[in-house]
Amino acid sequence: DIEQLAGLSAILRPGCTQSYRDDDEGKPKTIADHYMDRKNKRETVDYFHPALHDILKDTFGELVYQEQAMQIAQKIAGFDLQQADVLRKAIGKKKADVMAEVKIQFLKGCKEVDIVTSAQADEIFSWIEASQRYGFNKSHAVAYAFNSYLAAYFKAHFKKSFFTSNLWYAKDGQNTFDEIKLLVANAKLMDVNIYPPDFRNSNRYFKRVGDGVFFGFSNIKGVGNSKVDKMFSETQIAESSIGLPRVVIGLIESGALNYMNVTRSRMAFEFEQFSKLTIKEVAWVKQNVRKAMNLMDIFHQGIENGSGKGHFCSNKKRLEKIKDLVLIVEKPPYNLEDTAVSISKAENNRLGASLTCSPVDGCRNTSQANSTCSDFIKNKSKAKGFLIAAQIDRVSEITSKKGRQMAFISISDTDASTECVIFSDQWEEIQSQNVCVEGNVVMVAGDRDSTRGSLILNKMFQLT
Repeated sequence: DIEQLAGLSAILRPGCTQSYRDDDEGKPKTIADHYMDRKNKRETVDYFHPALHDILKDTFGELVYQEQAMQIAQKIAGFDLQQADVLRKAIGKKKADVMAEVKIQFLKGCKEVDIVTSAQADEIFSWIEASQRYGFNKSHAVAYAFNSYLAAYFKAHFKKSFFTSNLWYAKDGQNTFDEIKLLVANAKLMDVNIYPPDFRNSNRYFKRVGDGVFFGFSNIKGVGNSKVDKMFSETQIAESSIGLPRVVIGLIESGALNYMNVTRSRMAFEFEQFSKLTIKEVAWVKQNVRKAMNLMDIFHQGIENGSGKGHFCSNKKRLEKIKDLVLIVEKPPYNLEDTAVSISKAENNRLGASLTCSPVDGCRNTSQANSTCSDFIKNKSKAKGFLIAAQIDRVSEITSKKGRQMAFISISDTDASTECVIFSDQWEEIQSQNVCVEGNVVMVAGDRDSTRGSLILNKMFQLT
């Protein structure tokens, strides 16, 4: 419900994630962890003092909100509304000097009201001081919770529209491509198809078309609104190959011309040759060439038309250069076939996410894999023996409580991405193999963590 969603929003703030209180075994534990364990009945709910029960009952005995601190001060220290508001400001604006003054008044008030002992008053105020790291206010938490509830409802019942809208507004995030990558991965898990731009749709921004959501031209890195305007302007078409080469390459690399059934490498190569035509030659092509299957057809029709005034080329010398271009197109200097790695890299660079394929698709020795990232996420009943072929997206090494190195990594394949944990012994072995590198494609072997549900890796092998 809204109350629980509000609590979730609040405990993720520094006031709860960076404040510690010892557990029953005397080990430090964050307020956020206390809250979650109490909510899930892994820890007994304790209100410390009966006077705090009504104030803390909705947060399982934990001080989570600024308003709770104000209510406690009013009840056990006799604060009036003005004093309580000064306390709120000290918490919200992290004013240590004001908090020190409030503490004196709080302890004095507790002694006068005489509901709690001096020792209890000290303990309770230590919670309030800890919340100064930014305890959240409930009014904001409830507002966020309500918005979260609405978002979750639309995500469940109108998922295509949900992802279209969120992808649209990813441009307003701190890192647009990170937002897009997360949304695309989540959409795939919910069986929502996210497609590269398609020139036939001619949509400027993200748009629902048919069975999925399509990127728009303005969502391609390097293709802005002004260039899209020029691209669709009739007066600019004749000059587009000369004035907008980056836009055309952006369309090719993003997959917007996939329907032409020509490899992206060949399209880019042939466009490079076509771009060597002059503006007048491009204008002649636009006016005179009606049926052309490929660039060779265009060049041959131009050569047949000849040179001179009103012809394809201005003179015979220029015509000879066009014939040289024909030879280059007939026998390209390098392979023009696409690879899974090249397509994936281009889409990541242009769109923020790989939509068509993954580098994993280009590896030969993946037959041993028995699961995908999506299988791991969806099949909660399987606990052991996962073998997943995936790309390593992120590696984060940390020092454990025992002073040893361990790692958290993110892996992904065509369908999804997931987080993995590598404990110290396994991390030492994997590090010695030099395979756990961002961007590398590997086979990982591991089991599901019975408590957290994450994938714990035991082995990692290089894929080629």
